[in-house]
Amino acid sequence: MANYDCDVALVGAALDIVAAENTFGAGAVVQFFGDVRPLENGEHIDGIEYEAHQEMAEHQLRK
Repeated sequence: MANYDCDVALVGAALDIVAAENTFGAGAVVQFFGDVRPLENGEHIDGIEYEAHQEMAEHQLRK
């Protein structure tokens, strides 16, 4: 298996996308943007809250 240099972190604050895009020397910067659907079973959705066991989630993302 190749030896990849990968930085993974779960954060609880807004990300500085401009700073992430200016990481010289990085082969790529990957971003994911999700969109919340407006309705679930006919009810309006106001937002989403994500929960994670941080240590386990970061371990799985680094695999």
